[in-house]
Amino acid sequence: MKKFRKIISKMVMMAMFIGSIFVPHQDVDASSTVALGGEAHVQDYGDTAGKVVLEDGIETLVLGTRGQSKRVEQVIINFENNTGYEGDMEYRVHRQDYGWTGWVQSGEAAGTTGQSKRLEAIEIRLTGELAKEYDVRYSAHAQDYGDAQGWVYNGALAGTTGESKRLEEIKVQIIPKGMINEQHVSYRVHRQDYGWEKTWSSDGDVSGTTGQSKRLEGITIDIKGNVCDGGITYRTHVQDYGWMDWVSNGTMSGTQGKAKRLEAIEIKLTGRLAEEYDVYYRVHAQNFGWMGWAKNGEAAGTSGYSYRLEAIQIVLVEKDSNAPTNTYKGVAQDNPTEYSSKSETGTAPTVPTAPPTVAEPIKHEARFGTYSVLKCGDCNGIFHNEEDLKLHYAEWTDDQCKGETQPIVETHEYLIQAAYTEYSEKGETVVPPVYEMQWVVDEKSYIDYDVPVLKERKYEMCNQCKKRFYHDENVTNEMLGDHLEFSDCMSISGTYTDYEQIGVEDVTHPELGHWESVEIEEGYTK
Repeated sequence: MKKFRKIISKMVMMAMFIGSIFVPHQDVDASSTVALGGEAHVQDYGDTAGKVVLEDGIETLVLGTRGQSKRVEQVIINFENNTGYEGDMEYRVHRQDYGWTGWVQSGEAAGTTGQSKRLEAIEIRLTGELAKEYDVRYSAHAQDYGDAQGWVYNGALAGTTGESKRLEEIKVQIIPKGMINEQHVSYRVHRQDYGWEKTWSSDGDVSGTTGQSKRLEGITIDIKGNVCDGGITYRTHVQDYGWMDWVSNGTMSGTQGKAKRLEAIEIKLTGRLAEEYDVYYRVHAQNFGWMGWAKNGEAAGTSGYSYRLEAIQIVLVEKDSNAPTNTYKGVAQDNPTEYSSKSETGTAPTVPTAPPTVAEPIKHEARFGTYSVLKCGDCNGIFHNEEDLKLHYAEWTDDQCKGETQPIVETHEYLIQAAYTEYSEKGETVVPPVYEMQWVVDEKSYIDYDVPVLKERKYEMCNQCKKRFYHDENVTNEMLGDHLEFSDCMSISGTYTDYEQIGVEDVTHPELGHWESVEIEEGYTK
């Protein structure tokens, strides 16, 4: 009977989805199978309840905002399992400065609050029997990229890492396996002068450039689909660094901001995906053009020549099927037999002569600059300018920081441009990027406390009875004389000043931040 209930539950949900395709605007009630809910902690808004809407006929949990440039800082996803299958939902998030959290169960918080730290990526998966019968499908609306990444499944990365891009909205769906079947390889590259591509390429589309002599510097690769479990892992050979460590499922391989070229790449599948599919890939390499297709972990590119990769194609093919053709998606292969700087027999292909060594290269020395840090003399907090420091002093009502200790000015040195060698004859010269020190605001100003508004008052004071005679109450010498004549007091002292509180005013917290070396001119290759 339990097994029968599971089958009926799954059939009902699939029937509702199919019905929604053929009957426009039909409402779908999935409460008999699963229920989603939750909340997001959103910049400026705090804890914000999620919404459940219909998208493509499927109940979809929506967390966060769209079109408001507000970061999501924490999420809680509630999941009610009424399918009859054992299992739960779990998820983890990638946070600004901190990286990945551990996996948490449905109903638990992932992220931070009160620290102004953005979420940058999320991964969600199902567990137990449930994972064998259902898929979790989700997407992230990311800063600068919007919805370009599309839907991902079952533990894949949604969003970015290493790019400092905030998540603004997250969508989550639960669907029975077989309702939607798709399996794609998705990828994009970080290119010289252009940076990260704004869209993801997939299934053999070209990522990168040709004919522009622009090096690839980094790459992310991911699997988008739910046909079978598994993932993708890859590593790159980077100028000056050699082979990097293996990374998986959307993590960046290579570098950014260091002007280092990719020279070769290896890609392979994992899990059941590796049993059902082969991954083919080919690269456009400096002086070689489009090379042959590499497969399942083979190295594609060059080594020992200092030649850059400029573009890449990646394709998933069902296991033991034919390799992609030499001309694929309109791209013709320049060398139809070679996928690497060494052939399968170990014979190196014919390549142009390496750049000649010149007798008198031009050496450019490293350039440095200085910047100053303004520190509170009491707490050593760092501030952008004297005005920020004064507001800091105004914040304190105890004896911690009142400005009585002289502020500290420290001068530091930073690198403007690293040393490099320029060849006087034709040859490749890698010019490093140029940097400057910029003040990076950690958090914009907020009104978060009141300070008293004071009125200055001058007065004369009797030395014996201490009575005060305020100037703004029109005190006269005659009044002072009358006080001495008709009392036992003997003298009036000099003029004093005190302050009367006449109100309060809002004070904005200073734009606290830190100095940071920022690339203002990307390096290039001559």
